[in-house]
Amino acid sequence: MKTLRIIARVLVGLLFIFSGYVKVIDPVGSQIKFGEYFEAFHMSALAPASLVFGILLAVAELVMGICMLFNIKVKLVSWATLAFMIFFTILTFILAVFNPVTDCGCFGDAIKLSNWETFYKNLIILPITILIFTQRNNYKAFFTYKMEGVLLFFMVAYTIGIAIYSYRHLPLID
Repeated sequence: MKTLRIIARVLVGLLFIFSGYVKVIDPVGSQIKFGEYFEAFHMSALAPASLVFGILLAVAELVMGICMLFNIKVKLVSWATLAFMIFFTILTFILAVFNPVTDCGCFGDAIKLSNWETFYKNLIILPITILIFTQRNNYKAFFTYKMEGVLLFFMVAYTIGIAIYSYRHLPLID
């Protein structure tokens, strides 16, 4: 079971890192995608905040992925990851059925998936995140509690910095 826990944590961590990274280096793309979502779901009043939502989502995904990969705050991050996966599995099902936007944007512009492909991807990842969540008390931290807090702070600050830099300049990788 220990090996399965490690594989699950690393797999979900890498997936969230990739998903968050491709969004954080292209905040304008995330802004556009959030604008499409707000329009499709008749929430146009939120459109001016699309950039902020795009950056927050990208930072959250990237930080959760790094935390999962390096076993930082796994008890807390497992809650957040499970909540993300439940929400996005439901959302992608709605997108697949009603097709209000053609691409979910879950991997930015790096990988285009149809809404059904995204939903099936989430159906595969969801049980893995459930495993991580149910086993969250069995993960042993690599760092002290205080060091995890410091690392978490710097991860958030660094990823926000990447997003701001990428917004002001061309994306790091296009």
